[in-house]
Amino acid sequence: MLTTQTKDPLAKFGDFLFKLELFEVSELTLEYARRELNETPENIENGLRELRQLLKDDSQLKTPLESDSWLLGFLRLRNFDPESAYEKIKMYYQFRKRYENLAKTAMPSRLKHIFDMSLALPLPKRDQCERRIVLVRSGKYWDLKKVHKDDFFQAGGMCHELCAMEPASKIHGLVSICDMDGLTVEHALKLTLKYTKRNVESYQEGSSFRPCALHFVNEPSLFHACFKLARPFLNKEWSKCIHFHGNNMESLHKFISPECLPECYGGTMKLELNYGPQFYEVIKMFEEDFIRNYNYGYKK
Repeated sequence: MLTTQTKDPLAKFGDFLFKLELFEVSELTLEYARRELNETPENIENGLRELRQLLKDDSQLKTPLESDSWLLGFLRLRNFDPESAYEKIKMYYQFRKRYENLAKTAMPSRLKHIFDMSLALPLPKRDQCERRIVLVRSGKYWDLKKVHKDDFFQAGGMCHELCAMEPASKIHGLVSICDMDGLTVEHALKLTLKYTKRNVESYQEGSSFRPCALHFVNEPSLFHACFKLARPFLNKEWSKCIHFHGNNMESLHKFISPECLPECYGGTMKLELNYGPQFYEVIKMFEEDFIRNYNYGYKK
């Protein structure tokens, strides 16, 4: 997503500071990009030129192709292969066209109540691999009387989309944690085949970020029965990225260092997960960007 912001937004809650790093890229991250993603001056120059031309030649697709930073984000996702980056952009916009009504109404102001309930949050610390961690809290945290499942889906997607704007997140990727504590039969009935398929597609096709892992924690046995609906839609690569930990936080720590996690997940951070209102102050700054992003893509 393209933004008109000119500085990194901040949110402070207690002793912690969340900074959306839109402009700062560490030398370690740039070195990782050179080593792992083939990011060299020559590949940047050639990749931008070739990808821009591919998009210009596609008369059905409207994109912000004048923006080097936007193009660079997709090149990073595909290790500077312009053809592969072009295919990823097409998948991204095909997903948004398929679910056009959801894309059209994805605005922070409309979903303020969900962010205020702290249902979708980025953690203030990156993990030990410099990946941004996004937390989605379902189960007992999801009040079915107040939050429609489509709005919940949108809020989680917007949180990921926002973090994906960081160059470091394009390079290192994102990690998602989904807390299913207290999931009931009433919640499970909302997880229909159609809804589950859309969630899988959002990660595999409709994401503008590199999804590195999805960790389920505190999930009851009921959820495993529900998840069987998703398995037919999972590709081989993404299947390897999904992990179930139940109440075993030591299992989670094999993938994410405790230093990057709050105490409720066996971590060392004395962080209360109630800073949704402060995070909303950050994401609402991008209201016009989310609206503008809807106007790109395939012809409506």
